[in-house]
Amino acid sequence: MALDNFYSISQKEGEDTTGLVWSGEVQEGKYFAELQTGILPQLVHLVIFDMEDSYTPVYEALDTFTLGDSFDDAAQTKLQTAIGTGLAELNA
Repeated sequence: MALDNFYSISQKEGEDTTGLVWSGEVQEGKYFAELQTGILPQLVHLVIFDMEDSYTPVYEALDTFTLGDSFDDAAQTKLQTAIGTGLAELNA
């Protein structure tokens, strides 16, 4: 699952995607993830919810990026890894 598969929950004018909340299903019918980039773009919060248990949060990860970083290919890979780690823990 890459960020381009996430859908923006909040909206801002123009192309500015800082401070947005993104969401997407990361395991069909089972887990839904939310990625919040926050008001400070260098703070990123990932939460995975259990869709079968009333969207109860079951995994959280918090990470930081250097100010000015963007969600380029390296950041997409980092997000994919974070989601994969969370799903591996949940499915263990």
